[in-house]
Amino acid sequence: MAEEQPKTPKEKLQVNIESAKALVKKAQAGEITDGSVKSLSQKITVAEAVLKDKNVKDEYVESMNRTLEHAISLVEKSINK
Repeated sequence: MAEEQPKTPKEKLQVNIESAKALVKKAQAGEITDGSVKSLSQKITVAEAVLKDKNVKDEYVESMNRTLEHAISLVEKSINK
């Protein structure tokens, strides 16, 4: 059996938020303070609000997932420089 994937867009967003928070902590520990880290922190705040919103449409949640994944990749690039 394959490893379990998040089933709903909101579950996937929750996973991405946790990954993003861990990455921000890692970046701060490494004293990486470029704009990508600040941007990711702001996106985490927005994503958490989206997660709590009962009326938000799946399309918007999926869009937020893509935005968060992109921001995560930018911070990873900064860390790996």
